[in-house]
Amino acid sequence: MREVKRGFYKFKEVDTVYFDPENITVKEMEKILTQAGTYLDTVGGK
Repeated sequence: MREVKRGFYKFKEVDTVYFDPENITVKEMEKILTQAGTYLDTVGGK
């Protein structure tokens, strides 16, 4: 991961993660976070 920005949106904590897609895919990150028990949802973006 290159950067993680923490914030809030509509009273919910939201972490925005910037990453290098040549090193890891979104699906791989979701799997790792699920195994760690910290994954809730992914919001798509460009």
